[in-house]
Amino acid sequence: MMPLPEKWQRHTRIGFFYDIGNVFSTENVVFLDDDGRRLDYSFEFSELRQSVGIAAQILMPLGVLRLSYGIPLNADDDNPNRFLRDDIERFQIAIAVDF
Repeated sequence: MMPLPEKWQRHTRIGFFYDIGNVFSTENVVFLDDDGRRLDYSFEFSELRQSVGIAAQILMPLGVLRLSYGIPLNADDDNPNRFLRDDIERFQIAIAVDF
């Protein structure tokens, strides 16, 4: 967390993050590409995606407003197969009830 002016400390939190992960299939579900070939979604360390960014939480009357901006470090967004290409979202907004 970053230090903030005292008048903001009760209502705002700002911090930096590092995230690593991916989604892998562990079930016996068969996924196919556009040509009907089987896709392999099993776990591999090389397929873990990483990102860094900044996040803010702001306490508002309707709940907590969460804003985050992330930068992918190793996205695979140029894969010709649309099923294997990463869908990149840099900016996210969420409204929650905890603080």
